[in-house]
Amino acid sequence: MTHPAPLHPGLNLGPRHGTAHALAEKVMFGFWMFLMSDLILFGLFFATYASMANSVGRAGGPGPQEVFSLGSVAAQTAFLLTSSYTMGRASLALKYRPARLQLWLALSLLLGAGFLVLELRDLTAMIAQGAGPARSGWLSSLFALVGLHGLHVAAGWLWVGVMLVQLRVFGTTDAVKTRLMRLALFWHFLDIIWIGIFSIVYQGGTGMSRDDEAQRDARNYRIGFVTAIALTALPFALVWTQVLPRATALALIGVLALVQVIAQFRFFLHIDLSRQKREDLHLILFSALVLCIVVGGTVWVLGDLGQRMMPGMMLAGLE
Repeated sequence: MTHPAPLHPGLNLGPRHGTAHALAEKVMFGFWMFLMSDLILFGLFFATYASMANSVGRAGGPGPQEVFSLGSVAAQTAFLLTSSYTMGRASLALKYRPARLQLWLALSLLLGAGFLVLELRDLTAMIAQGAGPARSGWLSSLFALVGLHGLHVAAGWLWVGVMLVQLRVFGTTDAVKTRLMRLALFWHFLDIIWIGIFSIVYQGGTGMSRDDEAQRDARNYRIGFVTAIALTALPFALVWTQVLPRATALALIGVLALVQVIAQFRFFLHIDLSRQKREDLHLILFSALVLCIVVGGTVWVLGDLGQRMMPGMMLAGLE
């Protein structure tokens, strides 16, 4: 079975949709050109943000750790990415099962509303705590980039509402079909832009508020406490039960002791392999190496001395 050649990038309606499929070629090409020009605009805003994401751009004002909350951003991401799925299902419904088209569009409308509500709440909260766009160049670029994307999502959200009304009034005419195809393309484009914002702005700026950081540290202490209890109880159980041969038990106890030390460094002393703490880790490893050399050398010297003295002491005792 041969499939007809696609007339434009993306989902094609196919010849079974008649003139709507034929008209889509020029319309979709023009809309792709619009999206590419919009992408250039977003690129300029991303570049501006990147140039301001430093201590000079913050100008002594609050930084990412003071104004971002990963929990809210994760919820916004879940809303928007799920809406991308529902919009994709709406496109498939347009092509194969028009009876379900309005359902998938309505779900996309609800998910888009959830995203907009959370984003608006975060931006107003930032302004209320003195982190508005006039506070620093970094905040100005942040509000400009996130706000530009938010305006696009709001426009797309209104577009979805209008298309639901047109479907009720006109049905799936050729003009409505091509509009829905452009709407889906626009919505997926905004999801791609949001992935860039989420990765560069929020995750790139640590994306963790003081409350989030406090919860993370408290969780690390709880994990460290449970780990320390387990790694302490297990050696005692090995010695108490004597279920393993002595040599095997001693080797296992040594391994557990090493893991215990690592857990203490990681969960209680906050020493890990991150670049910011690598110097501290190097200092600890160097200190451990010196300690091993000192202790090992002392044991070796005293052991050798003991072996040399023992024969003479034994002869003196025999005399």
